[in-house]
Amino acid sequence: MGSKYIVAFGQEQPQVGDHTTIRATIALSAFLLFNSCVSAIAPPANAQGTPFYQGKTIRIIVASTTGSLYDQWAHLLARYMPRYIPGQPKMTVQNMPGSSGLVAANYGYNVAAPDGLTLIMFHRHVYLEQLIERKEAKFDVRRFHWIGSPDRSVPMLYIRADSPYKSIDDILRRHPEVGQAAEMRSERHE
Repeated sequence: MGSKYIVAFGQEQPQVGDHTTIRATIALSAFLLFNSCVSAIAPPANAQGTPFYQGKTIRIIVASTTGSLYDQWAHLLARYMPRYIPGQPKMTVQNMPGSSGLVAANYGYNVAAPDGLTLIMFHRHVYLEQLIERKEAKFDVRRFHWIGSPDRSVPMLYIRADSPYKSIDDILRRHPEVGQAAEMRSERHE
């Protein structure tokens, strides 16, 4: 199985002041993301010089529900990015929620053709599903082609001081049972 093409976005909102700045940040992020995406995955134009994406539709699969932040990012990309891609393809958004992103990741790896016409926006932590050997993870995250993320976030791992695990090596050697707190999101309303 060849490389697959994935675009992944974090869930944090930009920490900037006004909506104009947010729109500018989004536009710049999207522009940079798709310039690198198109140059990395687009097959060369045919001999007649017709752009590969002309008359085609790029589908963005979103690993969460309608109205989520990932869904909003995808709709923003679908609205503005076609004008920056040679051939100005159509872009559509399809939500494929389920199992914390596994449904979309499995679809991207096992079903979607690696033809540059499908992008998957799954949760940034989906690689952990493979690392913990979750049987539902039917993909090899190393074979996805990671395109980018428009935000910065810092994952954290913390453990109680009185636990027997004092280092990452301890955790890797002993394979403790781990849990994850429910995701916390803050929404900004003005």
